[in-house]
Formats: sequence, C-alpha cells, structure tokens
Amino acid sequence: MIDSGDLEAQLESNDPEERRRATSELYVRSSDAPLSTCGLVLKALADEDWRVRKEAIATAFALAPSRELLEELVRALEPGDNVGLRNAAVEALGGFGVHAVVALDFALVNLDADGRKLAVEALGRVGHELALPVLARMAVDPDANVRVAAVEAAADLGRAGVSEAIQTLEGHLASPEPMLKLAALNGLNSLGVAVPFETVSELLEEPILRRAALLAAGRTRHPGAIEPVLDALSRASGAFFVELTCAIAELSRERTLVRSIRDNAGRLSPKATQRILDICADEAAFDDARRAAMIAAAALGIEGAAEFAIQSIGDDRFLGEAQEMLELLGELAVSRLVHAIQQRSLPELASCLSILGRLAGNTQRSLVVGTALEALEDELPDVQREALGIIARYGSAEILVPLSRSLEDPGSLSTLRPREVALSALAERYPMEARALIDAADPGEPSAHAACVLIAALPPEDSSHERYQLFLSSAVGNEAAATRRAALEAMLRVSSANLLSALSFSVTDEADEVRSMAVSALGRLRDTTGRAVGFECLVEILASSGVAPLRASAVRALGNTADERAVAVLAPLLGNTTTLLAVVAVEALAALGASIDTLFGALAHPEPEVVKAGLLAVSEREDARVPERLAECLAHPAWDVRGLSAELLARHPGEIAKAALRARLSIEQSPAVREVLARSLDRVSGVRRTPPPDLGGSMPPR
Repeated sequence: MIDSGDLEAQLESNDPEERRRATSELYVRSSDAPLSTCGLVLKALADEDWRVRKEAIATAFALAPSRELLEELVRALEPGDNVGLRNAAVEALGGFGVHAVVALDFALVNLDADGRKLAVEALGRVGHELALPVLARMAVDPDANVRVAAVEAAADLGRAGVSEAIQTLEGHLASPEPMLKLAALNGLNSLGVAVPFETVSELLEEPILRRAALLAAGRTRHPGAIEPVLDALSRASGAFFVELTCAIAELSRERTLVRSIRDNAGRLSPKATQRILDICADEAAFDDARRAAMIAAAALGIEGAAEFAIQSIGDDRFLGEAQEMLELLGELAVSRLVHAIQQRSLPELASCLSILGRLAGNTQRSLVVGTALEALEDELPDVQREALGIIARYGSAEILVPLSRSLEDPGSLSTLRPREVALSALAERYPMEARALIDAADPGEPSAHAACVLIAALPPEDSSHERYQLFLSSAVGNEAAATRRAALEAMLRVSSANLLSALSFSVTDEADEVRSMAVSALGRLRDTTGRAVGFECLVEILASSGVAPLRASAVRALGNTADERAVAVLAPLLGNTTTLLAVVAVEALAALGASIDTLFGALAHPEPEVVKAGLLAVSEREDARVPERLAECLAHPAWDVRGLSAELLARHPGEIAKAALRARLSIEQSPAVREVLARSLDRVSGVRRTPPPDLGGSMPPR
C-alpha cells in the first residue's frame, strides 16, 4: 500500500491522471485509515480537474459519517476562491444524510449568502425529511437566491423519495413572490405531480409563470386546459413546442377529453400539426418525445397519423404507442387499417385485427367483417383467431353461411375450434337463420359439422327437439371425425336418454377424440328422473377395454355420474399398478363423495403421484384423522410427497400439525422441503414474517 507521504506527493503531480489514480487509492484505503485520509480528500476535492474531484466525492461518501471530514466539508462552504471545492463539498455532503442536516443547520448562521445557498443545495441532496424544516426557514432568507434555492432543494428531496416535500412545494404556490412560485411549480412538474386546475389557471395569468403553468395544465387532465395549451402550442418553438406536445399527450390520457381536443384542433396551424408529425418520425429525437408526439397526433386527429401508426407497428420501441394511436383515432383509422390488412403488409397482422375489432363502429361493421372473412384464409392461427373474434362480435346473419362452409374443410381441432365458437356466437344471435341451416343439412354430408354446432348453440328447449336428436344420432356415423366429435359435443348439451345407443356406438370410434368425447357424454347422460343411464356402459368399458386412455376416460365419466354404485366399482382401482388409472380413480371417488376411509387407501399406493392425489382429496375433508394421516406422509421417501404433506398440514392447524412439522424439520435433508416445512410451521403457529429486502443479489450465497 502507498503511504500517506507518497499519496500526497502524487496529489501534487502535474499529471491529472496521476492525481486521479492517487485519489482512487484514497478510496481503497478510506476504510483502513479514515483519519489520515480526511486531509488528502479535501485536497482532492479542491483539485482543478473534475475527474479528480469525482473520485474524491466517492471517497467522501465512503468515509461518511466521519465527523472530522463533515466539519471540513461544511467549512469549505465559507467564503473562498475555489469554486470547484465548494461545489464538490456540496455533492459530498449529500452522502452524510441526517448528520449533514444537523451540521449545516448549525453552520448556516455563520455563512454568507453564497455559502447559505450552497448549504441549501447540499440539504436538497441528503434525502432526509429532517432537512425540510431547515429549508422552510431558508425559504424566508433575506437573500432572494437563497430563498429560491431552498424551494429547489425541496424538489430535490422529493426526487429522493421524501413525499413530504410535495406538500412543501404546493405550499409555496401561494407565495407572494413570483420566483418562489416558479421554483415550486417547476419542482412539482419535474416530480410529475398534478396540480389542481383551479390553481394552475390562476398561475397562467402571471407571465413569468405561464410556461411552467402550461406544462402543469396538461397534467391536470381538465377540459379547461385544452384551449390555453393548444393556443400556446400554435405559437411555440424549440424545446417548448416539444414540452407542450407532451402536455397534449397528458390531457388525452383522460379519454373523455379526446373529443374536445379534436374539436379544438383547428386552433393549430398546418405548420404546427406538421411539426408534431415530424417529431413522431425524427430518429434524432428522444424516444419519450416521439411517444408523446404520437399520442398527441392521434388525439388531435392529424391527417397522416393513422398511416404513421400503422407503419410503427413493426417497431418494437413504439408498438404500444402505435396501437394506442389507432385506438385514439377510432373510426378515423378503420379504412386505412383495413387497407393495410388487405395488402398483408403488416408484421403484426393478428394484433392489427384485434385493434380493428375494437375500432369498428356501427357504420363500418360490414367493411370490418368482410376484411375478417378474407383474413380467415391466412395460414397463421393467431390471425384466424382474431378474424373469427371480429366475425363473432359483429357478423350479421348472412355470415352464418360462409362460416358454416368453412367447417367443411378438414383441419385440426385447434384450427376448427375457434370457427365453431364464432359460429355458435352467431347462432345465439340469429336462431331463426341457424334453424334454417340445420334443416337444410344432411347428417351424412360435410354440412353436418356446422349443423351439429348450430344445434348445440340453440336454446335447450329447441336443441332437445326429437328431430335434432335424430340428426345428431345419425351424424355420429359421418365420415369426418370432426363432425362426429361435434355431434357428440352437441349431445352433451342435449343430454337425453334417447342418445344412449348413439353414444355406445361412438365408444368404438376409430378417432381418439371421438371415443373420449363419447365416454364423457355417457357420464353426463340422464333420463327424465335424473338417473345416469350411461352407468352400465361405462362399467363395461372399464372391464373390457385394454386401451389405458379410454379406461381413464371411463373412470372420469363414472365420477360425473353422481351414482353411488360407482364407488364400489372405482375403489379397487386405488391399488392399481397403472399410475394414471389410480390417480383418476382418486379424483373420481372424491367427486362422488366416497368415504374418507376409501380415500385413505390411496396413501398406501407405491407411486408418489397417486399418494399426492390422495393427499389433496383427504385434505378437503373435515375429519379428526386427517392431520394424523397427513403427518404420516411427512416421512414418505419421495420429497415432493413430503413437501405437499407439509403444505396441506398448514390447512389443519393444531398441536398435531405443529408437533409433526417441527419434528420433521429437525431431520429433513431436502432444502426445498425444509422451506415448505418452515413456512407451514409459521402458519400453524400464527407467525407472520416480513421477507428480507431484495438486495439485488449482493448477499453472499449460504
């Protein structure tokens, strides 16, 4: 380590870089020899090179709250010729917090006006609320510069997170001194505080305050702010023009004002409106300024705003603003957006269709729906889904025909399902036209697919009509698997015992999705007395089928029958070596309300997944034995079973749970399970812990 003499010599060097390195060394040794470092820090703070002074400020921060250094820094505010030292001392004092507040408060009486101004600036840097009373006193200082600096320092405290500073600034808005009001208003503007419009309107009358007041007016989101801001914008230039554009964007955040903003857009000259569009496209402008200009252009309804928004959809930086522009423009953007969608010139076609669906007005719905129908030809599922959303929302009765025909083409379930949903929504709005299409369909032809969807969408009293049941029974023999699946889904809606034979037939279908749907329908099928007429068929499938997924579907369906006979059928499956079947059996038995003794059987299964299903099922029951059985599973070989047991025990607080969790925590080896055990123990013990602060990864690993 370099000794103090060598460091002092290096700080006298003619080479600024050598002096900076020496100052950096001061930072390294500050924690080892703070007293010997103080004098050298002051010397570095007085250096003529700004890089040396910056290193010295960092060292001063490291030495805080050294009383010796604090006294020297305060003394540096006294009259002197070294302006760099005095300014550096102000920055360094900001690192001493409340200690600096006390020292500066004591020293203020002996400082001249320049020193008091610097002391006030330092108080604004400390980030502590105790500085506010001192600043309040300095706001009535005999020197005008000190008074203004005190108000500006209060704003600095606000930026540092001292919320009370806002009240201080708001209080100064009533000051008789214009410069104090200006400093307070600038501070509030910088903090993003919305000042009441009644206050802002008074400030607008004072020429010295008008610019700051106009910026504050935008944040009020008050209709009375529109005219003065637009009038000022029409005459402004440079940075003030950009600031007022931001004020218009702020006003438009209150959506009820957009109509009034647009009605008053004529107050702007063509040059001003073009300037707003120029800012939107100016790559040299700050992104925030461009975003504000985009929103302002849309709120004002400027010609060309829609085109710019559409072009910007492909720019990730401004995608959010581009979408907001289109929504602000509303029907003004529909025709341009439709043209772009039809040209397929957009990188975010699905997103644009989503926006188009929200913009469609009563007078443009046919145009929008026609565009959506064209978009159905797109190969991207997201585009098709958004197009179908528009059709479902705005489509007329005439759309039922082309949408029905679109189901005749073979496709995957993920492709067909959104079309079925849209068709169903239209059928609910236009039941008469839907019935006409059903009557014209043939259960053996491609048109049957749409007819099945339409039947399911009709009111229950219509869909259960005998002729529709006959149609569905015939449609389960259709050549297309998608049609057969749609027929079975409609049967689920109808739920008539007359459909039992058709469902029994479909259980043997070659398509997995059809077989699964048929089995599910059997579980929900009821006769007029509410009896589950598919029970016997499901039991037969379970006994005779060798296809594991089909047997699992049968078990689930038995759980939906609400038939108490199903418990005796399913209980033996809890010992089944097939994990899937055993898990589904647990869930089905729980749905049937099987006794807790039956469910306890799952806890002895060799497979952890079955045990976990059993734990979830028994934990929902109110039985005195539940905590004991959950506690037993804390010793299970599988870590995830132990973790789930611990988590569920917390739902049954009591001495059994507390003792079991504490005992297991003392021997548990898995860190993940230990965490769950500790958390559950806290819950059953009534302990609430405050999580440690996020230190950004600075804590060393345990």
